Amino acid sequence: MAISTVSLPVFCLLLLILSFDSGIMSFPLSYVFGEMVKLWLGPFKNGKTITYHDFIPIYAGILLKLANGQGKTWCVTKPSTDDAALASNIKTACDGLGMLGLNCSLIQQSGACYQPNTLINHASVVMNYYYQVYGPQEHTCYFSNSGLITVSDPSYGSCVYK
Repeated sequence: MAISTVSLPVFCLLLLILSFDSGIMSFPLSYVFGEMVKLWLGPFKNGKTITYHDFIPIYAGILLKLANGQGKTWCVTKPSTDDAALASNIKTACDGLGMLGLNCSLIQQSGACYQPNTLINHASVVMNYYYQVYGPQEHTCYFSNSGLITVSDPSYGSCVYK
């Protein structure tokens, strides 16, 4: 089986063109290039080239994002987030939504996403609401590094993540 190779400058150009052409710009290029440098710094030294198989780890996240949910993403809370940060995230998201005339009624006792009545559930619901309203981008799901962007729809029962 023949393996084709691509030089680093050509690879970078192709990655940039692909990013503009397929709408992947919502996926941060700095992350892609940063991961590329971390994963493949060795093969790029001394003018070496990379093979087709070297693309797989770099594109895995992008391909998963495009294949599952057709590019739709949601923001949820990292499971390791402590209760103080969860409460802060709920306040931050609800305050931000309130500035736009929206509210966090989804997580109030009569709301569709009240159950399960846990901080992590409530935080995920309102963080995602904030993320969708302010534009699904990495910085709108940051929440002091406790937000996690996912390609899997976290909706359950009558609780529909927007």
